[in-house]
Amino acid sequence: MLAAWPGSATSDDAIIEILLDSIMVGTRLVPAKLAGRWNQYGAQLTDLIKEIGLACRTPAWARKIQYGFERKILDYDDLASPRELSLTLGIRVDLRWLPRVHPTGSIDRLYVYVCDGPHILRLLDIGVLGTVGVKYWTRLISDHLRFHQIQKGASKTVQLKLAMYEQVFRRWLLEEDAGSHVRQRTELFRKIASEISVASKVAVPLTTPRPKRGCELGRNVPRERFWEELFDEEDPWNYHSDYEQEKYRKQLELLPDQIPANALELACAEGHFTDLLAPKVEHLIASDISSKALARALSRCSRHLNIDFTWIDLLSDELPPNMDLIVCSEVLYYLADEDELKAVLEKLAKSLRPGGSLILTHAFVLKDNLTRTGFDWENPFGAEKISIVAGRVGDMALDMSIQTELYRVDRYKRLCATESPPVPHIIKAEVTAAIEPEVARLIVPGGAVARRTHVLQRETRQHVPVLMYHRIAADGPAGLARFRVRPELFREQMLWLRRNGYHAITSEQLAWFVANQHPFVGRPVLITFDDGYRDFAEYAWPVLQKNDFTAEVFLVADMVGKTADWDHDFGPGAPLLNHAEIVELAAQGVHFGSHLATHPRNDELSTSELADELIRSRLGLESWLSRPVTSLAAPFGLIDERLRILAVECGYKTIFNTSNKVASLSNDLLDLPRLEIRGDLATEEFAYWMQSFQ
Repeated sequence: MLAAWPGSATSDDAIIEILLDSIMVGTRLVPAKLAGRWNQYGAQLTDLIKEIGLACRTPAWARKIQYGFERKILDYDDLASPRELSLTLGIRVDLRWLPRVHPTGSIDRLYVYVCDGPHILRLLDIGVLGTVGVKYWTRLISDHLRFHQIQKGASKTVQLKLAMYEQVFRRWLLEEDAGSHVRQRTELFRKIASEISVASKVAVPLTTPRPKRGCELGRNVPRERFWEELFDEEDPWNYHSDYEQEKYRKQLELLPDQIPANALELACAEGHFTDLLAPKVEHLIASDISSKALARALSRCSRHLNIDFTWIDLLSDELPPNMDLIVCSEVLYYLADEDELKAVLEKLAKSLRPGGSLILTHAFVLKDNLTRTGFDWENPFGAEKISIVAGRVGDMALDMSIQTELYRVDRYKRLCATESPPVPHIIKAEVTAAIEPEVARLIVPGGAVARRTHVLQRETRQHVPVLMYHRIAADGPAGLARFRVRPELFREQMLWLRRNGYHAITSEQLAWFVANQHPFVGRPVLITFDDGYRDFAEYAWPVLQKNDFTAEVFLVADMVGKTADWDHDFGPGAPLLNHAEIVELAAQGVHFGSHLATHPRNDELSTSELADELIRSRLGLESWLSRPVTSLAAPFGLIDERLRILAVECGYKTIFNTSNKVASLSNDLLDLPRLEIRGDLATEEFAYWMQSFQ
């Protein structure tokens, strides 16, 4: 019968209630007397619970029942005297005189009434590794009770004591006796750190991310200085990429049939397109505002004898006259407004001879048109506005245009005095080149409902959705379908967030807002993944990158590179990320937190086992990532006060549960809610859900 007993919190509570009723009948004691008479039945009951654990599930599960039963009978007791049970010691701690407590035998948990004389101010459930004294109590009050909160219900005497404790605590060193809780925890840190340091480490070269690209850079600095600083780094826009090279080929397709005698390339940068254009013209003037870029262009194009390189500020300098061809691409974004754009386009037209051609290449941006695919840049305009203004320049007319979803390449002709405007030849083309992540992250397919910058400037809120995913995969055990989101569904969800102006934050950023009670700005979302399945790297991360989101992945430190053993009741465990993949993902911008070391239920662990899990996980992850790991997602969402207090002592700052609520500024950072994204949640339901939080 016990072997078939369902494993759930409800059934566990039922067993505890059955045991409680049985003990009350057998001892003829009311609940308030049970803790005080533990010596009459405690040893036999503890043995019985161990046998139930072996028959029903595991010894670890028996520990959970033992903890639960002892907590239950202590709830009924006034703790007028200390109550020493099997695993738990129930005591009163009077803030007027902080005691020194020596847990004996197997006791590793304290059930504490924090008191002001006879008045109970707070109940604490603490895990301990050894003796605790004044220093421990003072720090505990400082970290968890908050001096100012507990003072409200305390007497004047205790308020003065608390103020004194706070001052003393700030000065005290954390040195303790050999058998103290603090010393035992410190020794555990040293032991685990030593084990990790001698273990073999994976040497993986970190990929240095390219700087975030976009045309919004440098708006508040002088033009020349901005461009010089931009070209401190060679090839700042990855001109060799397939995407840029494909644009170059489309520009070459629009060169006039007759070879131009005199051509001018404005904003030639480091000469990548110059090198392709020079063989197509008789004489070429290549110009740029950056002397560093010009020096690199000269070196790159040294084999061409028909190029003159010169420094030109497009906005303020005169242009050479009587050009047969002018190429001016990917630069007009940087003009301040439409008036400057009109003035520059008129200057370009004036520099052309009648019959000469102007080639412009620019990308579509959301600022011009929210209803179509575009780049989410902060520039005042993009290809659509540039083409409209160019069409208004007196003797200029669009002759030919290659238009893709992302950009357009236009050839304008300067008309002769009596020439009528031609009917433009429009060519629709596909972008077939692979688009690198730093470019793709700024593209919003299909347009946007709201731009991030717009909502960041105009919206604040008191809450933030913390999304909880597990696997992003199409197949797997039927019993785990709830925890598995199909890749195409995940793409739709992330695109919906991107199109609606959401931006991703980290647990560290969330903690700052909560700690400072500062309203969240814009539409933040924290995207988390539990367990660290390998399909995160294969399916989830490329989608997140493409939509300019980051994520926080909670790893099971000792299981990295293995399979998810905790899923084996439903079928073979899915593979988990390995060390090399984790380091590479971290270099690309993924954040990582702890999911403990072996994915246990923390309520089935002894305090020393729980401390080992917390420390081993954190130190292990930090040894690979070379950065602090301070966030924790409790496996199975199990968070209690013992875990919270011990986690803080082990260096954690945020802990996440699975309570399916939205996080807010009023939440405890050590018990933050998350929203589970189930595998059967349709995109329409996802959108409705998210809109309810706006």
